[in-house]
Amino acid sequence: MRYFLSVLLLSVVFSCNDSSVPEQRILPNAIGSLSNILVISKKADWELGLELALSNALSKEIEGLIKVEKEFGLTNISAKGFNKMFKKHRSILMIAVSKRVKKASLVQRDDVYANGQKYIQIKAPSVESAIALIEKNNSIIFKTFDQHRKTTIQRTVNKKGSKKVRQRLKNYHAVSLKVPTGYKVHVDTTDFIYFYKKGIKNCEYGKSSDCVYHTGFMVYYFPYYSEKVFNSNFLTKKRDSLTNLFIEGSSTKDSLKAFMQVESLLPIASKAISINKSYGYEMKGWWKMKNGIMGGPFVNISIVDEARNRVICVDGFCFAPNFDKRQFIKEIEAICLSVKAIK
Repeated sequence: MRYFLSVLLLSVVFSCNDSSVPEQRILPNAIGSLSNILVISKKADWELGLELALSNALSKEIEGLIKVEKEFGLTNISAKGFNKMFKKHRSILMIAVSKRVKKASLVQRDDVYANGQKYIQIKAPSVESAIALIEKNNSIIFKTFDQHRKTTIQRTVNKKGSKKVRQRLKNYHAVSLKVPTGYKVHVDTTDFIYFYKKGIKNCEYGKSSDCVYHTGFMVYYFPYYSEKVFNSNFLTKKRDSLTNLFIEGSSTKDSLKAFMQVESLLPIASKAISINKSYGYEMKGWWKMKNGIMGGPFVNISIVDEARNRVICVDGFCFAPNFDKRQFIKEIEAICLSVKAIK
């Protein structure tokens, strides 16, 4: 028995020191902006056309805004400058151009240098073939980084979300939604709930060091009677009818009521989408305060709740006059897309 235990102990010791057993790396957490992509390439290749090709794929205009803002910003560095700090970046696009590469290829990987990281590597024998590959796969490249941004936001909100608002949505409205911390319920009726957050952060524009911003969400629902409800005209009128009742603001004249409505002079971007393998409809546009001076972007996501024969709409919006809107509207979009009907 003693001999057996000695042999067992020795085997454990040697197995722990066995170099053939792969070491499990402890990775740092990814850092950096969710809307900035770090591109590693030679400066000459970048200037020869990679910048233009990637800008066309990733830096397209965000829909629904008055001022032009890009979906992603691009930061280019060389492989020599790709140090320990840069390796923690959330979104990395590595482009290696070499004559030793026989055929251009694109590979996606997760958590290469940090947890919560999205990494795409492109290899090509020439700059021209790298550009051709990017142009062929520009939709895939964009969707990969865009989905990573949404998933990261939803995962963060799920860890540090408002349990109180989430439970209220679940218990009284049979709706699941990832709600960030800091939101307070302002209106809650039979088929409508509105919750908002007021925050302060360093101004991007203006003289003050700190500026106020507002973000809010409406969740409402109505009977589903036809697929014809999924059009921007119907859903805009539905939205306006509810904001007229519940979302008021400061009026330019005391005798007039100020309320939120969709800006009809600006186009609404709308399309059918798939959410959790179910049909959904997306609208992006600009709201204004009727008889007031406020305004900002909104995202509206509608889904069918087949079990209750209803349409659920989640509408998120912001008012942030001293800021670019990308940081707000991308979080709002990700939250709206987390909607589910509770079965």
